[in-house]
Amino acid sequence: VCDKLLKYGCFIKPHRSYLVNMQYVDTIENHQVTLQTLSFVPVAQGKAREIK
Repeated sequence: VCDKLLKYGCFIKPHRSYLVNMQYVDTIENHQVTLQTLSFVPVAQGKAREIK
């Protein structure tokens, strides 16, 4: 399911444990994604450049 969602382009996988819909992202900085709900999702060090 994850691979299929990633193909749509509006989803990112910042960490192996998380799948994030970009429509709900507020900010991406300091190795974390902040969602509009004020929840935080970690960004793996190897994914930081890819996510930004």
